[in-house]
Amino acid sequence: LQKHQRDKATQTELFHDAAAGLRRLEQRVENILQNNRIVSGQAMRKEPFDIESVLQQVIEMQQTGPYRDREVRLIPSNEAIGLLEGDADALALAWGNLLENALKYSPEHEEVVIEIRAGKGHLFCDFDDGGPGIPRTKRALAIQKFERIEHSETTGTGLGLYLADQIIRMHDGRLTIGASQRGGSRIATQLPLIS
Repeated sequence: LQKHQRDKATQTELFHDAAAGLRRLEQRVENILQNNRIVSGQAMRKEPFDIESVLQQVIEMQQTGPYRDREVRLIPSNEAIGLLEGDADALALAWGNLLENALKYSPEHEEVVIEIRAGKGHLFCDFDDGGPGIPRTKRALAIQKFERIEHSETTGTGLGLYLADQIIRMHDGRLTIGASQRGGSRIATQLPLIS
């Protein structure tokens, strides 16, 4: 940007692309660091936090660069949820990985829907996309460390789903991969609410 004279619109676009690339790199580095924390057995922090504000931050972080024009719709719960107790930064990383995958593996014209709901002492946060989905026979493999689905043209480390699953488990929760009614993936996370 400093070396070449470019018009203001091109400079702005290049700046946004560079900033988005740095955010993606930061997320990859955080994935690797989080993996090391899990391997070394470090405990997660346990503090109350508001899920909607964390998810709004996750959405803002992901809607940059190639995804800045993508539609992400957050459907809040009809009921008051209350607070979750856990490591907000770790869960933001887990949900950020799920949102990044949903954006990465679905067409540009498909919106990604994040739905929050509560029931029976648990919070459910589902990520629904309109991509090709993960075949039933590959779902268990998809959450293994460094595994990537065959014939995928996207890049990545193979840590995103694995870390999301591990972080959710460390919060006494569960991550399940299913099919969206739109034909893509619906990845559900379930976490216990503060009683």
